Amino acid sequence: ATRAYFIRNISPNGSMSDAIIAFNGGSRALPLRVYPVDGLTGVTSGVVYGNRRAALTGAGSWVTTDVSQVVVPPHSQVRVPFTVHAPANASAGEHLAGLALEAADARRSGGRFSVTEVLRTVVGIELRVPGPVHTAIALRRVSVAAQKSSSASSFAVDMINTGQELGKPTL
Repeated sequence: ATRAYFIRNISPNGSMSDAIIAFNGGSRALPLRVYPVDGLTGVTSGVVYGNRRAALTGAGSWVTTDVSQVVVPPHSQVRVPFTVHAPANASAGEHLAGLALEAADARRSGGRFSVTEVLRTVVGIELRVPGPVHTAIALRRVSVAAQKSSSASSFAVDMINTGQELGKPTL
């Protein structure tokens, strides 16, 4: 739809292949790690993706690549193919994975207190398995927090998607 991520229909036990293009506009070679990740719901809504060392428990486990690293030459691009294979017991609905590209040479600041900067981008892979689905959001808990600087209060609403489709709840 937006060409920013993949949206594909896939049947249980089905496969599909495609590729992403890694582009380097810099003047030095760019070594990148390549790995699949699970798509997750962020704490404040929206999509986030699992970390490199996180165990794959969702659709990220359906994604494989032939390479775990690529080097993109300066002012060049590299095609990074991937394959998705849905398990035979894949449930109907929308499943989200991603393919991550992470700078292999993480930068670390010096001194007694140091920060490691990890540069990474993830291309989303939304997989739609056919079958009956419904949208359902379950309310887990609501909490009220008074604001110290005013007489207003804020509410935290904890919800979970119990359906098989991605959706945006409204209150």
